[in-house]
Amino acid sequence: MAISHCPNCNNIGFEVQESAVLNSEQKIRLVQCSKCGAVVGALNSPANDDLSKLKEAVKKVGEKVGADVKKILS
Repeated sequence: MAISHCPNCNNIGFEVQESAVLNSEQKIRLVQCSKCGAVVGALNSPANDDLSKLKEAVKKVGEKVGADVKKILS
């Protein structure tokens, strides 16, 4: 299997960095070289983050109205 190299500095280590998008509330995750920071790719924000936030909101509403929401959250 081939080893990926940074096109800028030839490093073989990479990391994921969250970055804000100008004039937007969105954030993206960039795959960048761990040595020089050159961006080599981008990842969509994981839907799991949004789902976790939604589950937490449902849990809070359930607590306020006295409903057991454990079954719908599992």
